Parts: sequence; structure tokens; C-alpha cells
Amino acid sequence: MLTMTGAKSDLNGHSMPTFMLRFFEDECGVTAIEYALVGGLISVACIGAVTAVGNTLLTVYTGIAAALAVAL
Repeated sequence: MLTMTGAKSDLNGHSMPTFMLRFFEDECGVTAIEYALVGGLISVACIGAVTAVGNTLLTVYTGIAAALAVAL
């Protein structure tokens, strides 16, 4: 729990600007965020590729269905 008492906080005796500076310089967890972003981009690329292939297959199967309808 953070409480402010004057210019100092109970953040291990550091002032708020010092705490904020240490917070922004800390790189723990940055790698996990980067992996999440890369995973998200890969997912978007896969969705786009599957959509494109699906549309192409739809066109192919529609042509096959039309040819079979004429033949039967």
C-alpha cells in the first residue's frame, strides 16, 4: 500500500521521483511483452493467410460444384 507523508513515501524511503525513475529503468518483464507482441503479429499473419487460402478454396469448390451440376 502506498501512502504519501510529506515529500517522502513509504517506498523504501525513496522519494516518488526516485521511485518512478527506478520503475522506468527496470527491464524485468520486457522480454515477455516482446514475445507477446511477436506472437500477436504471427497470429495476425496466420489469420490473413488462412483467410486468403479459404477464399481461394471456396472459388475452386464453387467451380467444381458448377461443373458437376452441368454434368449431372
